[in-house]
Amino acid sequence: VSAFDPSPQPGLPLPEDKVRILREALQAGGVEIALHGYAHQTVRRKIGNAYLQPFGRYHSEFIGVDEATQRKKILEGREILERELGVHLETFVPPWNGYDVNTLKVLGSAGFRVMSAARRGPVDLASPLRFLPRTCDLWDLEDAVNEARRSPAENLLMVVLFHHYDFKESDPHAGRIDRAGLDEILGWLTQQQDVGTMTLGEASHALPDLGAEQFYW
Repeated sequence: VSAFDPSPQPGLPLPEDKVRILREALQAGGVEIALHGYAHQTVRRKIGNAYLQPFGRYHSEFIGVDEATQRKKILEGREILERELGVHLETFVPPWNGYDVNTLKVLGSAGFRVMSAARRGPVDLASPLRFLPRTCDLWDLEDAVNEARRSPAENLLMVVLFHHYDFKESDPHAGRIDRAGLDEILGWLTQQQDVGTMTLGEASHALPDLGAEQFYW
């Protein structure tokens, strides 16, 4: 079983231990549950020229998939998480940051509110979604905050991305940070009186200009 193999594979249920961890995180507060695709299995191999086809070299669960199939995946994935965790999902984070206009249509009509992916994705200016793209990596957070402080704009938003494999405990060879480093970053963050933290969903309600046109520009 490999997420990078587009050939048919049997699906696996959401493990109970992961459900328990998510439930405990929700009870502790400060956590938002988002839908991250359905099976996180690519439907295509890396192909094409990255300069001629911006998504050509990326895996994706959704790019190029017909609207009906995308709708089935997204609705079934949301139903599983809402049933298991007792939450209402409004945020979508596509695997490998890969999505297309059909994805946006499905999300908008299905009542999702937030799309969070890379800044290279397509835009539908008629979409009702709020777009909160990734802006920096975890280990670049301090530099990003200092850069934001030099901007004359107000209500600046930073979306910080990291994965489990970014940690040395998960991947000793490719990991960029360890748990002690995370504690150090979070400790520094709590001391920044001009910086607040919120979930993607909270940001979509608190900040006024996160629509498709803003994302386009």
